Amino acid sequence: MLLLQGRSRKQIASALEISENTVKVYAGHVYIDFNVRSHTELLALALRTPWLRAMASPKEVGRASPKEVTK
Repeated sequence: MLLLQGRSRKQIASALEISENTVKVYAGHVYIDFNVRSHTELLALALRTPWLRAMASPKEVGRASPKEVTK
C-alpha cells in the first residue's frame, strides 16, 4: 500500500497512472475505513498494527500496474 510507504499523492498518482484527485478520494476512503483523520495517523496506526506494517513493505511496490491487473 503506497500510502503506508509515505508516498505523496503525486508519487502515488504517477506510479498508478491515475490523477492526484483520484488518489485523494481513495485515501479519504482509507482514512474513514481505519478511523483516522490524516496520513500521519494512518502511518502511526500501521506502526502499531502488525498486518498493516506488513502491507507497507517496499517489496510490494512495482509488482503490477492497475492496467496489467485488469488484463
